[in-house]
Amino acid sequence: MLLSREAGIAYSSTAVDWVNFVRDIFVEVVYREYLQKKLRGEIEIDEALFGTKVKYHHGQPRGRRIWIFGSIERVTNKLVSVPVNSRDENTLVRITRKFVETG
Repeated sequence: MLLSREAGIAYSSTAVDWVNFVRDIFVEVVYREYLQKKLRGEIEIDEALFGTKVKYHHGQPRGRRIWIFGSIERVTNKLVSVPVNSRDENTLVRITRKFVETG
């Protein structure tokens, strides 16, 4: 909203259209560059929990907790990260097969 005011354009139409256009381009690039290509070579995999407010294991976790499963190709630093609901073997193997070339 502040940017549309600075640029002198109406927020309700032009700025919103522009944001939607940029978001569509971003989604297309992510889909084409990351979701259609497979990682190969040496791959590192890891998982991380985001969204907890617990410090030093004290208190109750607040807010939304999201597990992210990630794979990175060591040579090119290509990264694939996927939010997962469960971290069981079937889920992680399915994601690995989808994004990592066999061999």
